[in-house]
Amino acid sequence: MTGIDTMATRSPHTQPLASQTGPEGRVAVRLESVTKQFATETAVHPLDLAIQDGEFVTLLGPSGCGKTTLLRMIAGLESPDDGTVTIFGEDVTDRPANKRPVNLVFQRVTLFPHLTVAENVAFGPRLRRVDRRETEQKVRAALELVRLPDFGGRRVTELSGGQAQRIALARAIANEPKVLLLDEPLSALDLEIRRQLQAELKDIHRRLGLTFIYVTHDQEEAMSMSDRVLVMRQGRIVQAGSPVEIYRRPGSAFVARFLGMANVLPVKVAAAEKGWLQLDAGDLQFRARQPAAPLPMGQSAAMVIRPDSFELTPLDLEPEADQRGGAPSGAAAVAASLVGRIQDVRFIGSVVHYRVHAAGRDWQVSARTGHEEVLTEGTPVRLTWREEEVIAMSDQ
Repeated sequence: MTGIDTMATRSPHTQPLASQTGPEGRVAVRLESVTKQFATETAVHPLDLAIQDGEFVTLLGPSGCGKTTLLRMIAGLESPDDGTVTIFGEDVTDRPANKRPVNLVFQRVTLFPHLTVAENVAFGPRLRRVDRRETEQKVRAALELVRLPDFGGRRVTELSGGQAQRIALARAIANEPKVLLLDEPLSALDLEIRRQLQAELKDIHRRLGLTFIYVTHDQEEAMSMSDRVLVMRQGRIVQAGSPVEIYRRPGSAFVARFLGMANVLPVKVAAAEKGWLQLDAGDLQFRARQPAAPLPMGQSAAMVIRPDSFELTPLDLEPEADQRGGAPSGAAAVAASLVGRIQDVRFIGSVVHYRVHAAGRDWQVSARTGHEEVLTEGTPVRLTWREEEVIAMSDQ
């Protein structure tokens, strides 16, 4: 789902990131050479970005990486220091927020406490002088969409946190925006309610066909809802793609660590031949496929094995000499299995997370529980994996 975003003019300092462009289609939001600085800190380095009509795009990254600033520049709540913002082909860079065809749902619910639920939802249409009958229709449709059709007469103070956030979403939808912006709208909710609303948001996106731009620091949230994820770090988009692409083919050690648990080892490329790499991790060597951005022999790099790439098999107690999976003492063998011992067990229902100590390192291992026995601390085990699941990448 990636391609090259070809611009007629581009600042020489603009961040060149081909995968920032979504699938072919009508562009809903386009940023060209956009940058933002606060005092001595650059919140957003110059970048180009195109978001397609109907996409659900998530800006994902740690606190302070610039994702909310980027969203606020699209909304018109911040002005870029340089560059342009266009929405459906119209330059809105200097247009105030209330003149843009967007609506923003905030992290903190901002409903009017002195109005009923229906009056809150009707606020935008009434402000635009939509007639009473049409406004009532919009309110009913919006409340049905968020599954609260009978809540119109309630006071805001009678709502739970999840209900209040649904009403805030209904109020935004009633304004019929072309682009819906969501700034961590679920982060203050309990886990069960948050997961329920994640599913409902994705369903609403399908039904409306609107462009959604979502900000979060929650990897699971981004992965479960988005068509495309833009991973941000220090004001830059460091990788963009579908959740599956980014999880399976992270472009850097930072992305691998940020998207779920990962076993990341510093390595050097010991050999490169016929599309395969031999990676030197000191006392062990691993094989991995050559990544899209080739790593030459001798280069420092990073190696990743995802916790769910391991197969975990309990063993009878084995001699300490076998802790490298059979490698002779003092030699670095290409590993495809390791023998170790479980140090920690975290059971979370359908999945159990193990920490296994093997070859002088701790390894994160995830396994589905099913009807299998959950292994206990101290159990000797063998870790095996397919070489195709070892990921080599830049060490940045």
